Amino acid sequence: SFPTRRSSDLAMNVSGNVTLGQPTVNLANFGWIINGGSGSCGNLIYSAGITTANRVTQVAVTTGSLSATTLSLTANSTNANQLLTVTGNGSITIGNALALAYGTISNTGGGTVNFNGLVTHTGGIIQNSGTAGTLNFAGGYNLSTGTLTTMAGETIEFGGSLTNSFAGGTTFNPASTEVFTNTATITPSTPITFGHFEITARSEEHTSELQSLRHLV
Repeated sequence: SFPTRRSSDLAMNVSGNVTLGQPTVNLANFGWIINGGSGSCGNLIYSAGITTANRVTQVAVTTGSLSATTLSLTANSTNANQLLTVTGNGSITIGNALALAYGTISNTGGGTVNFNGLVTHTGGIIQNSGTAGTLNFAGGYNLSTGTLTTMAGETIEFGGSLTNSFAGGTTFNPASTEVFTNTATITPSTPITFGHFEITARSEEHTSELQSLRHLV
């Protein structure tokens, strides 16, 4: 298993990839826990294809931060066996595009999860539960068949396009706030119901493009 980082001023930086195995017995966790300080790596790889429940591979951040260039999750129908979680007010940042088909990405402690590349969500779970935090889809978000769970007080930011084809439509928590910045657009092929809706133009150049979103909601 990976070490637990407990200091608030230390860093664990891996210039290459980090690969996490999976327990071979029940009720066991393998993981990289960042309680303080920071961690960074190239490709964060979950090697966790066993579907037996309670054989969990987890990366969890409390008050620290984690930055990974790429996130790779193994095909596994048990989403709870591959966890990437912010449990406090820390942050997780995924640099490149993410094709999410398996696993669970959770924000449970009021922290922030940043997706700098386009997220194509076809399976698995992205959720905010417990304490409201922030999901930042800076590179855009394409939801088709995955599970997105939002909560009251949460902020969901979109810096790229929001594309929705989820069967039956997508409904954000009525007390959540969806914020669109930069040249963000909305392309729905099924209905979207927002909580609170904000448009934030970061420069005069973007204003007209952002205003056009009003006609799509």
